[in-house]
Amino acid sequence: MTAETRFSFGRDDLFKKLGFNAHERRLLQGKSDDFVRAVLEVKLPEARERPAERDRAASTSSPLYIPGVRYHLNLSQAAKTALLGSLGIIAKAFLLQNSGLLEASVTLSSVAIAELIRQPTRLSNRQRRILDAIYELKRASPYPSYWPSTEQIAEKVDLLAEEVDKELKPILNKVVNYESESRTWEVNL
Repeated sequence: MTAETRFSFGRDDLFKKLGFNAHERRLLQGKSDDFVRAVLEVKLPEARERPAERDRAASTSSPLYIPGVRYHLNLSQAAKTALLGSLGIIAKAFLLQNSGLLEASVTLSSVAIAELIRQPTRLSNRQRRILDAIYELKRASPYPSYWPSTEQIAEKVDLLAEEVDKELKPILNKVVNYESESRTWEVNL
């Protein structure tokens, strides 16, 4: 029997749970109801609760869509990962479409792409070690939206936090991004 995990979400925190930063969440804000409806149309067993009745949860197998309601889905870890991945892909496609980048990307020729590939950012051995540590910390976390802080990275690579910052700043916005709201480093994927 597969162990189930609970995925709880509401319209106000769904995109945060999917790992989108504050700016992306603002762009997606008007789409939360559509995403919640899409999840509920999958007809997964769930429990729902009204924010004022957190202790009372009723199980149902035919989801109801009621704005302002928090949903709880009991899923296997694999189903939860697939659901989050699918929702993330759809939301990213929406962001690309609305920013005009989807159409712009079509115009890139193979020559332009080949030129971009020939101009990679050169990383020092220390930067590579730090990036490896970021990936190791991310893989060790059970949360899809997790990215490590400077202090966590420094501890992993046995450096001072200031040294980690010094190594990552030259590759900021090229290889890594710093999320000031959560004070974490994210690798550009």
